[in-house]
Amino acid sequence: MVQIPNHGHCQICGRAVAFGDRVCGPECKANFDVQAKKRKNLMLMIYGAMALSIVLLLLNTFAGVR
Repeated sequence: MVQIPNHGHCQICGRAVAFGDRVCGPECKANFDVQAKKRKNLMLMIYGAMALSIVLLLLNTFAGVR
């Protein structure tokens, strides 16, 4: 039985890479960095929208209490 060496796959193109590596080369690294930045910005917008929603809910809740 043939054993396949320990390896992973490039998160961009899917090629086999050494175990522990995320991407296979500089082109995929650049694409990975762009995607990571977009993901980070999206998460910041989601957290900001959640915080704003909570603040508005609290203001609405306590605005009528006098």
